[in-house]
Amino acid sequence: MTTIYKDIQDAFEAEVNAIASFVDFAGENTRYRPDLAVNWSRGTLLKGEPTEGSIGAGTQDRYAGIYQVDVFTLSGSTNTNAMLLTDKVISAFTKGKIISSGTTNITIERAWAETSIPGDTWVQSPILIRWFTFATV
Repeated sequence: MTTIYKDIQDAFEAEVNAIASFVDFAGENTRYRPDLAVNWSRGTLLKGEPTEGSIGAGTQDRYAGIYQVDVFTLSGSTNTNAMLLTDKVISAFTKGKIISSGTTNITIERAWAETSIPGDTWVQSPILIRWFTFATV
């Protein structure tokens, strides 16, 4: 079961890294020291409860959750910059898009921006991407 989550995480990280002219990206559990002159982002896989996708021998379970991309822009910079960066992420994860890693195909249900969280140095702008996939148990 952990392999499926590794495939899901790899698929999302590859998609975020493929966004043209995006910011530096720190994958989950990756040590990263941001440069104070550069906007950056990080990803986190939030797993939901697996459910039965079908009943019987050799059945599939439905896996679902949220992949969160946090975009960090310098405090005091214009809000327009953060909005442009969050729009890039949302545009990359359109409803119904299928992303893949290994033998796992992940369907994107929806992507949206949450309220930004101001801090002393950075403003954190979370983007939530709801996803699901099926895997044989």
